[in-house]
Amino acid sequence: MSEDSEKWVEEILTSMQGSKKAYPSSDLFVKIERRIDNKEGKVLFSSFNVTAIAATAILVLFNIIAIQQYKMKNESSANYSVMANHNYNESIISNYKIYE
Repeated sequence: MSEDSEKWVEEILTSMQGSKKAYPSSDLFVKIERRIDNKEGKVLFSSFNVTAIAATAILVLFNIIAIQQYKMKNESSANYSVMANHNYNESIISNYKIYE
């Protein structure tokens, strides 16, 4: 350590010389015991927590349903476009009228 930091530490340690030791009040232990005995059990699930959990579950459910419907819609439109192109190509090949 540098000389300045050693001097600072020494000043801190010597600043407490002559001070009195702190003692708690005589009835502090009794007050603490009384608080422990009177303490009720902590409520784990309040009505707000239950409501928040239910709302989150509903939002997740709606998101899952929306994603599934989006996928089904895209698959069906992709299938339709493939079928439409297939039918169009067949009509061109079958009657040889390319520019219709």
